[in-house]
Parts: sequence; structure tokens; C-alpha cells
Amino acid sequence: MRLFRLPALPWDLPEERDLMPVVVPAGSDPFAGWAEPPAVVTQAVVTQEVVPQAAQEDDGGVILVDLVGDVEAHAKASGTVVVASAATASLTALRASYTSGAAGAYNVTINFTGTWTSALQDVFVTAANRISAVIVGDVPNVKVGTLAVDDIVITASLRAIDGVGGVLGQAGPTALRAGTKLPATAMMQFDTADAATYQSQGLFDEIVTHEMLHAVGVGSIWATKAMLSGNGFIGRNAVAEYNKLVDGYAASHGGSTRLANGTQLTKGAVPIETQGGAGTARVHWSEAVFDGEMMTGWLDTAPRAGMVADPLSAITTASLKDLGYVVAARPPTDFYILG
Repeated sequence: MRLFRLPALPWDLPEERDLMPVVVPAGSDPFAGWAEPPAVVTQAVVTQEVVPQAAQEDDGGVILVDLVGDVEAHAKASGTVVVASAATASLTALRASYTSGAAGAYNVTINFTGTWTSALQDVFVTAANRISAVIVGDVPNVKVGTLAVDDIVITASLRAIDGVGGVLGQAGPTALRAGTKLPATAMMQFDTADAATYQSQGLFDEIVTHEMLHAVGVGSIWATKAMLSGNGFIGRNAVAEYNKLVDGYAASHGGSTRLANGTQLTKGAVPIETQGGAGTARVHWSEAVFDGEMMTGWLDTAPRAGMVADPLSAITTASLKDLGYVVAARPPTDFYILG
């Protein structure tokens, strides 16, 4: 679950939801059971991701998971989110699908369903291209039912759910490879009205990139891959990048490793989120430590000094290597420091 907030305004969940996946029997439709989520309250965004657990292997060498995660909208502060109405266009005049990456590299295939605008589709295209620039190695092809997958297929759906200010959508991986546990398919579904609104606010890019990173495994398969110990991520590549950041912070703060908010930095494991419920806790980096990095559970709309909003740090890209992906030698990351 990801909480989106305006600058300097804390946002909390309206309620905790236990939305964990259940096993889909072999041969079943991996997208079966996706029900329209209940309506909630308005304005900034809360996203609910679901973490795959143990499931049955089908004949195609994949593990199918039935996801019921939702992406909600919730308000808890003064201030107005401008609502923009955007004209929609028929999918027949736009993309039916898009595949990022070169042949033989890591390819993100997006199958678009529903009613889209070119601007909203372009957000998904940009996010997919960004991921293919980070993950550069091919992973084994698999079949999910009759669907041939190279390397991940994401069904991106844009449809009317409940209008502006209610449920934004739902997202998460739907099938994992049986051996590596790397995601093979995923679903990203958004409400047409809310997507246009957050696009007009300049927020939809961050929402989609964040969710697509979960789709390829960041957070969503940490526990499945046994990458967690206590309240930390222990993949050696991400830990190495985190330790560098701690050393850099200490060097610029007279040897201190205590952040201004009082959080004590400890090297050896990347701190993960412990707050926010099942869809936020333990599937994101710690907001108290990383403050607005792309894969924390909270998004700040105002960038910190010297950084872009929601920077993609070397910790996140290194964590993809820990999950088993081949990552670019110098993956495109954003400047990021602890602070």
C-alpha cells in the first residue's frame, strides 16, 4: 500500500485491510477473482499492493496467485486537489499493446484494455522503458495458461469504477516463475476519472512507476525470496549501496549517524517500512530513513533540495539484482542522499 501526500502533510490509512492472495488451482484463470474494490474517501492516493505467498505450480512452470489488492483515494488534511476532466479516446485509435526493451533483453509487455488517452498510455510506456533500462538481462520464457511470456506481461486496464475521488484501482503480480519466483504476469487497473485527475496533478507518473516496480518484484517478492531479516532487507547489493549512503551521511554530519528526525542509522541491512498495514509494511523501504525515495510507502510531491521528486535510488536498482535480475552496470538512477 502506498500513501501519497502533499508536502509536509502526514497521511494515514483510513483502515487496515487484510488483502493477501490465495491459491489459484492449476489451469485456472490467473486474473479470476478480481472484484471491484469498495469505495472509500477522497483526494490523495493510497495504493494497496499484495504480497504473493505459497501457491501451486502449474504445468507451465509458474506459480499463480489471485490478487485482490486495491489502490484507494483518501484525504486527511486541508488543501485542494484540482479535478481535471480529460476527454477519452477509443483504444482502437491508440496502442493495443507495447513492449519495452530490445530483443533478447528484459521486455515489459503491456496489454492495454479499456478506454485510454494517449497521455495516460505514454505514462505506462515511459515506466516500462525505464525498467528495461535498469533490468537488462533476459529471463526464461514461461507460459501462464496459454499465454507465452517474455519476460513479464502486464495487463493495464483503464475503466470507470466509481468516479473521481473514490477507488483509484488495483495492482500486483499475478503469476511467479516456479524456480526463480520472478513475476511473469501482473495486473494494473485504474479508474478512468481518477487517472486523469492524478495525471493533471503530475502524480500519475510516480504512481505507475512505483506500481510497475512492485509488478517486477520490488517489495512484492521480498518475503517469497527470503530477502528479509527482522526489519531489514538483506540482499548484499542493496545493503552495499545503503552502507555507502550511511557512510556519506556520517562524513557530512561530523560522524553522526542519527537523522534529523531522530532515526538512528545502522549498517548491515536496508531498513524496511514497519507501519501502514499488510500492503505497506514490509514491502517498501522505510519512510523514516529514506524520506520520499521512489519505493517508500509514501510519496512527497515536493522534492528535497538538490533531488527530483521520488528519486529512484541505487538501493532500489541494486535490490533488483538481489532478486535475481541482470541489472545494467550503471543503471539510470536519480541523485539521492540520506537526510
